[in-house]
Amino acid sequence: MKFLKTKYWLFILPFALYFNPLWNGYSFDDSYILQDNKQIQQGISAIPEIFTSYYHQEKGDTFGYRPVVRSLYAIEWSLFGNHPGAFHLLSILYFCLLCFLIFQFLKSLFPELNQTLVVYIVLLFATHPIHTEVVASLKNREEIIAMILGIVSLILFLKYIDSKKWYYLPAIIFVLFIAVLTKENALTYPLLFPFIYFIKKPLPDFNVRHFYKPILLFVLFFIPAWLAWKMPDLILENAQKDLFFFENPLHFNHSFTDKIFMAGTSLWFYIKILVIPYPLRFYYGFNMFPETTFSYVLAITFIFVSLGLFVLALRQMQQKKPLGFFILFFFISISVFTNYFIPVNGIVGERLAFQASLGYCGAFTLLLFNYFDRKNKSKSLKIPTGFKSIMVMIIIIFSLMVIQRNKAWKSYESLLKADIEKLDASAKGQVV
Repeated sequence: MKFLKTKYWLFILPFALYFNPLWNGYSFDDSYILQDNKQIQQGISAIPEIFTSYYHQEKGDTFGYRPVVRSLYAIEWSLFGNHPGAFHLLSILYFCLLCFLIFQFLKSLFPELNQTLVVYIVLLFATHPIHTEVVASLKNREEIIAMILGIVSLILFLKYIDSKKWYYLPAIIFVLFIAVLTKENALTYPLLFPFIYFIKKPLPDFNVRHFYKPILLFVLFFIPAWLAWKMPDLILENAQKDLFFFENPLHFNHSFTDKIFMAGTSLWFYIKILVIPYPLRFYYGFNMFPETTFSYVLAITFIFVSLGLFVLALRQMQQKKPLGFFILFFFISISVFTNYFIPVNGIVGERLAFQASLGYCGAFTLLLFNYFDRKNKSKSLKIPTGFKSIMVMIIIIFSLMVIQRNKAWKSYESLLKADIEKLDASAKGQVV
């Protein structure tokens, strides 16, 4: 497979998979971000106001600060007016661009890794069905833009390491700052920089002096990103968000036991939905994860499984192996959505695993490859037939699931019709 053809296919395939949402309208949560948002409908002239107001702003209910994507929508509204097809087209193109950037990033980070493996990782990411909530839902475009900016910051960091040119540093800081203003979970990207540094730089011995520079670089990148996260506290009045038990019981039950249960349950959900992306739902919330003896055992089990995988990742990182990086990428990305640090409305969500899914796709692909290559130990550049067969089968099945799931996001009504039977246990799902 020639390099240029590879790049083109990594752009064309995601576009083909998400072609049918071009005829979709507005769906769940699109109303308050776009369809009924009077501020966005003012167009470009609203951008100064967007940067000085909350993400969601109604009397007695204000929360969030994500001005970047809202500004993009204001610009697009000025250009296209009330045409959801145009908004969907741009979201699809942004997703295609993200897949291309991921390929570029992984190829630069692991130049010794067989390029065909990198292609399979990106294809698995591009075709994973849980991404339909992000790509086919206009409200969730923020996930795509934040990850584009996050991956760009990692690419710039690699360029800085290779060239040692100082001008990459302010560029990285700026990109991270904008990424956090797009979606708050972009604050996790600075945590990846020290690990990337150790992958690219030789570590002759375990000496404290080798850790000064990566720690200083982490601080240099994290502080501006943290300031972006705290920016609404500095320029806006206090948010007034109504909290409801049915969105997340942790809003009212703050005990350590409850947090551990919810964290373990969340980790189980995200690992399970990435391995077996069925059934897919637009909402979860209270009572989707009842507190039973079995569920407590399951939650604790996945806490220990996660700790074991984290230790494995650190050991793999000592040997500069890609598997370690992908596992760390997953856990660092998903950490903010485990409900241990901050209660998440809806408890879990497929869109919340968007960034972390890259870590899963990389780890799964490498583990499957290592299983089929265990005798050869990569002495040959040939990809095992068994590995290729399974990966192609998964990608085809996932692609068909994506095309089918896109139809559910056509409208608010079609989404309810597709999911209502799967939401019997969801308190909010039964009343939306």
